[in-house]
Amino acid sequence: MEEKTRKITGWKIIKWTFLGISILVYLLAFTRIFVSCDAEVSDDIILTSAEKKAFDDLDSDYPLYNYQPTSWTNDDGSIQIKNIYYVEPISELQLTVRYRISYYDKTSTKPFYYQIRTVDENENERIYSDLESHTETRFDYKYIRLCADDIVIDDGEKVTNRVQRIDEEGNVTYETKSEIIGGNKVYLDIYDSETDELLYSFVVAGRPLNGVRTRRAKCDTRVID
Repeated sequence: MEEKTRKITGWKIIKWTFLGISILVYLLAFTRIFVSCDAEVSDDIILTSAEKKAFDDLDSDYPLYNYQPTSWTNDDGSIQIKNIYYVEPISELQLTVRYRISYYDKTSTKPFYYQIRTVDENENERIYSDLESHTETRFDYKYIRLCADDIVIDDGEKVTNRVQRIDEEGNVTYETKSEIIGGNKVYLDIYDSETDELLYSFVVAGRPLNGVRTRRAKCDTRVID
């Protein structure tokens, strides 16, 4: 009995080449998605046991606010500010700093130190430098979850007024104008650990000159004593 030999035709070469390219594209896409996922600590609400106990009766109405500033990264994207949460009942602000290790960890494993600064409408400052931090590394990025307590965030009061305009010909028009009265701004200042130089200053919460505050559902909570 003669064995049948399979002929390699041009169509089969094209078909298997196309299949191989498709598989490679899907693998690259899934790898990119996996690598781009943030570390778990980035989105956690980190509380002590005593703080967590304060929320036992608030399951249906979790008082948590999320701030979305418009300026959330430095010029080259090597430092980013993520997941800014304000836990209102305990006056605690928590946020994540993500930075690229290959840019900054060349001489020190802790290239930065941080402070939170609040500035009210009269330019009075209050500085918080004793911040709790939790660090996690994922691929080429380091995530530092910063926790600052005893912070009062005041978004101010939005006031809307109807303004009358009269042009040179005596025509009357009306315009609605809104402005924020009062409130404070909350900054995250990032310093160089070796030189004490101020590298970046981000407005992260407070008076909404560059961002939006939203009420959000309960997040994952990590209890650390």
